[in-house]
Amino acid sequence: MIKKSEWAVAIALSIVVIVLHALRMSHAGALWRDEAGAVGLAMMPTARDILQNFQLESFPILFPFALRAYTAIVGASDFDFRVLGMLVGMGIIGALWLNARLVGQGLPLISLVLLGFNTFFINWGDSIRGYGIGIGLILLTFALLVRVVEQPNWPRTAAALLAALASVHLLFQNSVLLFSICTAVAAISLIRGQWRAASMVLGIGLVAALSMLPYLGPLIDARQHSILLESSTTLPGLWSRLADTLASPLPFMSWVWHLLVVLAVAGVVGLIWKNSTSELKEQPKDLLFVCVLAMVIAIGAYYVFLEILSRYTYPWHYLPLIALVAVTLDCAIQFLAKTAWMRVARLTIVIIIAGTLLVPAWQKVQVRQTNIDLVIQELEKFSSAEDFILVEPWFYGVSFNRYYRGAANWMTLPAIADHKIHRYDLVKAKMESSNPVDDILHNVVETLQSGNRVWVVGNIYFPESEAAVPSLPPAPNSRWGWHLSPYERAWTLQVNFFLLTHGMSSQYVRIPVDDPVSEYENVQLLVVQGWQDK
Repeated sequence: MIKKSEWAVAIALSIVVIVLHALRMSHAGALWRDEAGAVGLAMMPTARDILQNFQLESFPILFPFALRAYTAIVGASDFDFRVLGMLVGMGIIGALWLNARLVGQGLPLISLVLLGFNTFFINWGDSIRGYGIGIGLILLTFALLVRVVEQPNWPRTAAALLAALASVHLLFQNSVLLFSICTAVAAISLIRGQWRAASMVLGIGLVAALSMLPYLGPLIDARQHSILLESSTTLPGLWSRLADTLASPLPFMSWVWHLLVVLAVAGVVGLIWKNSTSELKEQPKDLLFVCVLAMVIAIGAYYVFLEILSRYTYPWHYLPLIALVAVTLDCAIQFLAKTAWMRVARLTIVIIIAGTLLVPAWQKVQVRQTNIDLVIQELEKFSSAEDFILVEPWFYGVSFNRYYRGAANWMTLPAIADHKIHRYDLVKAKMESSNPVDDILHNVVETLQSGNRVWVVGNIYFPESEAAVPSLPPAPNSRWGWHLSPYERAWTLQVNFFLLTHGMSSQYVRIPVDDPVSEYENVQLLVVQGWQDK
């Protein structure tokens, strides 16, 4: 009876999660700047162009080529990409089932609730970035590596090696997770005395690590501009942002994750303390140790990775880690919940949590990734060829470039020559300039004095007074060094103050939208006209 109930709940949860992914697909809308940058890289004229520019985006080389292959076969419309995102999300659901069956020998009840109802995981995992497909492959790699330990042979080893190689060449963070998995699996194999299995697993990890060496040169070169993104990191800060990611769609979920991790670790410690094999067979107990050890190592190694990376983190940066933690927790709790009352308690808790999360998850997946396509519709409707469009800050130019087909001249703040991808190298050159916004101001003056309009697209804010307008020396000669954000803010305040003082009138344009818009690209539209000397 319990087994049938578990199957019914697992199937029902999977159907609900699939519906959430479909709902997200139908409401996500246009591609926001990070997605547009990934597509811009993948659709460059030649493969050589991709190889020369991939380090300007955030993923290894396999991801843009996989995206390029998809566009060649299926298409490159927004709908085509949203379907791809949904399929990737459904593939992750399949990976949860595969891990539960191959590793935990059970059903993915816990992981379906932890990941399937986490709206950050749905929204960003299904985005046109390398996170979703990379997560699916690292989870597949985990299951296949466990199979190698259970029965070490060359076909299983080859399958695990291919999955491992694909995973690390789609998502850089997977290198950290693969290290954690291989270390845990090899350690338990050595404790068992299975030297052949341990050597196979370590060999897979070594081959994957060696395959990443060609990235060293491009990534070292990329340091010249990636320095703009560096930010001081602290353990409390990283932990706080991780907790925010876990607390989706409701805050109490962060405590659920923490409690499950504590229970899993406590369960392993209890088994070691008792030194008992009466309740669990030898092989399941060892698999329990693999799951918990991989989870603990991954959490520590991922923190070290983020500390070395030294960048401000966002929810999507934690998705690979929480995916591995979720499947290891699922398998660990499956091993620990052996008595009937434990299985009933687990099933009851899963049903209660899923029921509590369903409505907020349903609402939060109905979010547009951007409204820039709607802004462009208004621009193309009301602007003329003699007008000037300013996109601020510069990174909105990536998504603006994908959709704008109007006749008016447009530039980003600061003005850079390429908007297919995120050209931090060109922005760095502007930071070194002594007059980075002069070309923008020239176009503003020329447009307003000729009786035409300036349209401003982006995060629009104005200084309270002229004294609040900063003037920074060329980088890195200010106290900010190469930190980009203060320069972006200074440029915006300088240009907007100029518009405020020299424009005769300004008005915000209402952008009609049916769904909520993601906070990461919810831009405004302002029109300025008339000229006055001051």
